[in-house]
Amino acid sequence: MHAMRRYPANRYQSADELVADLERLDTLDPATYDLTPEPSMGGMAMVNSERRLWAMVGIIAVSFIGIVGVIIALSIVLR
Repeated sequence: MHAMRRYPANRYQSADELVADLERLDTLDPATYDLTPEPSMGGMAMVNSERRLWAMVGIIAVSFIGIVGVIIALSIVLR
């Protein structure tokens, strides 16, 4: 869980730190690491992410409608 923290400052700072913990995995005390839930990133990152999501949904919807239109047009023309 320590390696997958949301904020980079709360993760392992180097691969050597991770390897050291993996080598002493049997004796590692989980209480050593603060694993409390982190606050969401929010802010502009969240807004941009939401805009990107809706843009992608719109692109997929328009593409789907375009494909259906082409199929209908081809079925009429090829009769």
